[in-house]
Amino acid sequence: IIMDLQMPEMSGPEATKLLTNKMEAGLLPKTLILGYTALMGGREIEGFKQAGASEIMVKPTSVPDMMTVFASHGIRPVRSVPSLSQGLSLESLYVSSIQGGNQ
Repeated sequence: IIMDLQMPEMSGPEATKLLTNKMEAGLLPKTLILGYTALMGGREIEGFKQAGASEIMVKPTSVPDMMTVFASHGIRPVRSVPSLSQGLSLESLYVSSIQGGNQ
């Protein structure tokens, strides 16, 4: 799960804590949660860590950097995405995917 810090209904740390509590209670399978934020303040990062995030990434994050983080947690891509070598941001890849693009 890539969890943003600032969301409209609930903060990323709040949502992360809710999910980790359910995982610890056996109500959800154990899942990696990566905090994702544009804010680099220690308080925000510490809040994510205390809530149970496995790692914190700071925006903007390139796709190759994101893949490195995934690999460090044993997560491998299921298919090759040729555009990764073009230095696209995670956000542009996501927007492309939800719009049905092939960038």
